[in-house]
Amino acid sequence: MRGKIHAKATLPRQKLSARKRARKRVKEVLRVVDEECLVQQAAPPDEFEFIRALPCVEDLPPLPAGSLCLPEKARKSPRISLVLDLDETLVHTSLDDDGLDGVRYDHVFDVADGAARVVRVHVLKRPHVDDFLARAAELFEITVFTASEKSYADKLLSLLDPEGRIFQHRVFRCSCTQYEGSFVKDLRVLGRDLARTAIVDNSLEAFGLQLDNGIPIKSWFDDPDDIELLRLLPFLESLADADDVRPLIRDQFQLSELVHGAPSTRPRRHA
Repeated sequence: MRGKIHAKATLPRQKLSARKRARKRVKEVLRVVDEECLVQQAAPPDEFEFIRALPCVEDLPPLPAGSLCLPEKARKSPRISLVLDLDETLVHTSLDDDGLDGVRYDHVFDVADGAARVVRVHVLKRPHVDDFLARAAELFEITVFTASEKSYADKLLSLLDPEGRIFQHRVFRCSCTQYEGSFVKDLRVLGRDLARTAIVDNSLEAFGLQLDNGIPIKSWFDDPDDIELLRLLPFLESLADADDVRPLIRDQFQLSELVHGAPSTRPRRHA
């Protein structure tokens, strides 16, 4: 939740089921988007430096007993667990709508901030987010893992998924790990097999401990013509039956090579 919104992103309202609408949208976008052209966004050098300085996951101590966030995975759950970031990945929100006359927000809600003041949150959904989520929910166990506070994110997720059919689990800031003031999402806290877990996030720092599980996506603020969620769908569909998603993600995005390929100016920390 950052910055101001400057434009409106809208979705066509079609009288189709979520499943049919998602499939139709996928077919449409595949006609105009090369399947090889997936989201690959270069992070700034300081973000690379931050990730290089993170401890090696293999060197970290085991998680304390009782620290896992999620219940045991149900037997009938899909093979792969897909973890989704929230802000600037699925939505953009603002606490200030000054100067935005004529903008139609997708949602507006009130939430108490850290000082117990009530603030109004204005929400724009990323273009095609409903179609993306409908299709993803057919393929994966969906968990939202956000660095935002629960009081804000829980309300927002209930607006995005009012019937509770999309997001099986919600994980908030309290489950993140702080390194040098940044919130890092250690996927181990989910208690899922990392060979069958992928995360989509606009911040490489967020999944810096498990780069080979991370699928980067361009940050979204207000572009009404954005199609990055739809661009990701063909690749995500290719992961649905994988025994191990990490080699597929590694080969597609090459983040480990990108981050660690250049000489580092900071020492790597070890636990």
